[in-house]
Amino acid sequence: MDFNKHTLLIVKSTIYYGIKKLNYGLSYSNGKYILNILVRRDITAVVTDIAEAYVIPKTYDESSIELVINVD
Repeated sequence: MDFNKHTLLIVKSTIYYGIKKLNYGLSYSNGKYILNILVRRDITAVVTDIAEAYVIPKTYDESSIELVINVD
């Protein structure tokens, strides 16, 4: 991968409940990359690590990347 032409986005988190469903989606709108994460919990009480990575065209402006996390 040519990091002069690409930016690597990595999201890593520890979640302290069970996960029934986990959805990721990357979109581009109004000059911003938006990484949406939807976490659907279940009734278990476990510790889970999650990680996701995306390659996007090179950007030097961190404000052009938005992370949205929804938990239900």
